[in-house]
Amino acid sequence: MNYLFIILFISIIFFIVKTKKESCTIPGPKGKLIFGNLLDLKGGDIHLKFQEWYYKYGPIYKIKMGSVETVVLTEYPTIKEAFVDNSLIFMQRYQRPSRRVISNWEDLINSNTEMHTHLKKIVISELTMSKLKKMEINLKDEAKRLCSLLDKHAESGETFKINNYIKMFSMNVILRFLFGVTFPYNHLEDGIGLIGVVKNVFESAALPIVSDFIPMLAPLSKKQIDKVKYCTDQLGDHIKEQVEIYKKRKMINDTFEKEDENTTILDKLLKDFEAGEINENNFIGTMIGLMTAGIDTSANTIIFSIIELTNHEKYQEELYSEIRNSVSESDQSSDEGISYSEYKSSIPYLTNVIKETFRKYPAALLGLPHITSQDCEIGGHTIKKGTQVIQNIYATHRNKNVWEEPDRFIPSRFEKEFSTDKNLIHFALGRRSCPGNTLADSEIFTCLATLFKKYKFTNTSPTPLNEVGKFGVSYIAPPTVVKVEKRY
Repeated sequence: MNYLFIILFISIIFFIVKTKKESCTIPGPKGKLIFGNLLDLKGGDIHLKFQEWYYKYGPIYKIKMGSVETVVLTEYPTIKEAFVDNSLIFMQRYQRPSRRVISNWEDLINSNTEMHTHLKKIVISELTMSKLKKMEINLKDEAKRLCSLLDKHAESGETFKINNYIKMFSMNVILRFLFGVTFPYNHLEDGIGLIGVVKNVFESAALPIVSDFIPMLAPLSKKQIDKVKYCTDQLGDHIKEQVEIYKKRKMINDTFEKEDENTTILDKLLKDFEAGEINENNFIGTMIGLMTAGIDTSANTIIFSIIELTNHEKYQEELYSEIRNSVSESDQSSDEGISYSEYKSSIPYLTNVIKETFRKYPAALLGLPHITSQDCEIGGHTIKKGTQVIQNIYATHRNKNVWEEPDRFIPSRFEKEFSTDKNLIHFALGRRSCPGNTLADSEIFTCLATLFKKYKFTNTSPTPLNEVGKFGVSYIAPPTVVKVEKRY
């Protein structure tokens, strides 16, 4: 009798514990054997499937990507609880095996060691507002060079595809920032020169490689992994070539002009590399990350802004009016670019346009994946150690409970009395958030202010410009054909 009582008591306790555990189980879609939910993600628009699951399962849900347990977090409070309030637990990157061929996971973006902290300190030290203010001379000059090309299209009255002009602008901004060089705008085709190399890197990096999630299928992924390595090695070779040119130029300048040493990211990385404090993977891998992240993300944000302002003439005219009323007479008639530090506060409508573009078209739709270093409770659910965690930025920015008519482009939603700025997480949250946000803000502002000061953008097609991008490492703007007319 006593044995029966003990068994019954244990059974009741087990049932209570099991029921409590199940009540805290993270919801999510059922997966298939071996593949988990991977087959649900085929087709390209992965961010839309993640948004669909958010509507069905809520701000915290789990999926299984092959053998990889994954939790997807949506909404600002949930993501903040994980990546800010428990930042140390959620700091590490989920290192996909196929990406090891790039830099052995030893670069700024992928490293989970103390080397990440060291590399980040170097980058941040050159991205202060005071140093970026000095960089504005280059931004303004690059905007002027861009306008000299658009002038030709304005004079001809012909339509043209603007995408690669903007990508070349962003690429030259990064090249000036890293190497002090700039490339001519005569290689604008997708497959030519450095712009083609960067494009190939992004396309290869966006490839879903199934062996990252189902290791037994590694032999089937060899061609894809080889392509990733080939494309990044190509970019690495370009970078090494520019480093050698920079070193020779620096040697001449140091000899004849006595320039200060260690004044750029490249100077500091070179110094550490030559002293043996960092290796080639740390050095070249970080340069690859800075170039790719800096070029494509800013360029696509600028293009999406142009699309929306062309589709909404009222917004474009409101922006033009504010620019004309805010900038000095000399800057109104000058071909020079418009300075971010000088005019940011006096052209608030442009700031709202940029924020709304960040909201509707975040560059990193799902951020970069992280992995938990220990068990952690978020929103009443326990996320186990070793779980891949994804920030669902796209769905967060289209949360109907926060944003009225979230699928519409409405810059006025960021006017101070209505502003919900804190819900913007386009640069991600936490210790691994984008360190280049200040440079991106300055670059995007200068480019858009300069272009819309000087030109009116129109669409000669009877249908609005396509605003639907393509999922990738960054959200890729569609091919955009416009006509420009000079304002003065």
